Amino acid sequence: MVTFVVEFRDMQNQDQAADSYITEIQNANDIEDYQKIAEKVNPGSTYSIASRMASDHSFLMIGVLIMLANLMVLNPLHVGVRHYFMRNRSESTRLGAIFYGFKGSRYFHICWVMFLRDLYTALWSLLFVIPGIVKGYEYRMIPYILAENSELSTSRTFAISKSMMKHNKWATFILDLSYILWVIADTFTFGLIGIFWLSPYVIATESELYAVLRGNVLDDAMAEAYELHGFYAS
Repeated sequence: MVTFVVEFRDMQNQDQAADSYITEIQNANDIEDYQKIAEKVNPGSTYSIASRMASDHSFLMIGVLIMLANLMVLNPLHVGVRHYFMRNRSESTRLGAIFYGFKGSRYFHICWVMFLRDLYTALWSLLFVIPGIVKGYEYRMIPYILAENSELSTSRTFAISKSMMKHNKWATFILDLSYILWVIADTFTFGLIGIFWLSPYVIATESELYAVLRGNVLDDAMAEAYELHGFYAS
């Protein structure tokens, strides 16, 4: 009997405490009030909430920094490397040509067009991935077009790349598959094969592909000579 009375009183106290917490929650005005209530309910929870918020904030900052690095550094460098390889097909070119994308007003245009390319590819990838892959191949030659003529309008850059890759997406996909064994080998060398051999080989091969596709769109009048005036298909 005594045990029952004690348990009943405990239940009453718990109910009263719960009612008190509910009232405090309803009257809370900011996050500090919620943290104080959480500390009463579960001592030490304030630290847990704060640490979780700090962790989420850190991940957000890291994500933003990666996006900015890709937008403002890697994409212009991506174009500059293509510029170097295309020029190097017909003339001796200094390594400094890889910084082509950072020079003058072209930097901002290159950043903008490459950002749109990445954005459109990501949005198309939301449709069960496959459309994103297709669009990725459709936009494949955009860095080369920018490397040849960084003043070309955004719409024409996308249109010419689309024309170049029309009926050539599957062949380019098969070309990419030909590197698969080298990619696997690269994982066992911690990226050394990729840095010193595979990446230069892939870009050099892709540069030859661009030269062929470039000639095709010029011959078929899908692009004008003044639009693609930076390189020659020799």
